[in-house]
Amino acid sequence: MRRVAVTGIGLLTSLGEGVESSWSRLLDGADGHRPVTLFDTAGQITDTAAEIPSIPEPRLDSTSARRLLRVDRIGLAAAEEAVDRSGLADAGLDADRVSVCFGAGAAGLLEAWDFFRRRDEGGRPGLRHYFGEIQSGTSRWIAHRFGFEGPRTCPSTACSSSLTAIGIGASWIAAGEVDACVAGGAEGLGQLTFSGFDAVSALGPVPCSPFSAGRRGMSLGEGGAALVLESMENARARGATILAEVLSFGTSLDAHHMTAPHPEGAGVVPLIERCIEEAGLTAGDIGYVSAHGTGTIANDVAECTALSRVFGDHAARLAVASQKSALGHCLGAAGAIESAVTVQALADGVVPPNLRLAEVDPDCGSFRFPTEATPMPDLRYALKQSFGFGGSNAALVLGTGEDA
Repeated sequence: MRRVAVTGIGLLTSLGEGVESSWSRLLDGADGHRPVTLFDTAGQITDTAAEIPSIPEPRLDSTSARRLLRVDRIGLAAAEEAVDRSGLADAGLDADRVSVCFGAGAAGLLEAWDFFRRRDEGGRPGLRHYFGEIQSGTSRWIAHRFGFEGPRTCPSTACSSSLTAIGIGASWIAAGEVDACVAGGAEGLGQLTFSGFDAVSALGPVPCSPFSAGRRGMSLGEGGAALVLESMENARARGATILAEVLSFGTSLDAHHMTAPHPEGAGVVPLIERCIEEAGLTAGDIGYVSAHGTGTIANDVAECTALSRVFGDHAARLAVASQKSALGHCLGAAGAIESAVTVQALADGVVPPNLRLAEVDPDCGSFRFPTEATPMPDLRYALKQSFGFGGSNAALVLGTGEDA
């Protein structure tokens, strides 16, 4: 099996356009939540979400650009930055050896809702724009934009979609099926999604505060992230900057409840243990966990219970943070966004903060929950985990790739 390097990352979040903007503002403790402008939130528990203030124009011809959904524009922006930063487009790889694996959840529901609203008002909106491949369209546009002709797929496993996409892309490279993959995910806010989470009492009236004793529910966000994955051999040969290494990946299923996690982490515990073992590490080697951390009591406690079972005595030395406190829950894109942040944390040796965490819920264990950017110069290995509705769990172990 071949080793898998990360040679480029791209980000578009409510904190800014590009990795530098999102990362620096995240470390500064900036909050990306703001009043929603994309749709009417009247009657909902909150009018706030982590909405992206502006999306850069895609580098496509005008005809193609007009056909893009909001989620496509977000995903393309992230992919273009990742490819640019990695130098992949100029690497001389055969087009059929470069794949695209981009996850999505709600995807184009913003436009779908708008279509039905216009039709109900007596209009005749054109179907072509509203119902182009709603979920898999972003991966298609990325492949089209760069001329990549390798395998293309779009995992849709709710909130673990884009972390699963990264894992699938890494597995293709490890098995020798392709030499590189643009992997990640994108998500756009939409009224139907917003109303749906409110209807199941998941949304809180204020921006989320994962692991806090005073938390009042999750908050939604939108964004996109892309990771350029390459075989370590190819990355070395072309002199690419190696930002991190994907050491292992896995998935599991909690056949427990359609929306609630298993309270004891029945599927999560063996998944994390397996990923750490397959990475050739022990629990004590992991220095940082980029948590799923939604800010709901059930999710936070179940996640921390699982982590406590895995890490035991090491828990008190383990830094745990959730970027959702600053970026909201970006659903299908959350895993990719948080993976890109984790890559940057490994590269810079610093862990981003948990916002609004004045008092940790005692049921969330004895981990280190940083409330400001925390230097960790010896950080070499990190765990990223994501959990989706229906019990779809995914986990990824990343390393610095120092020996490369």
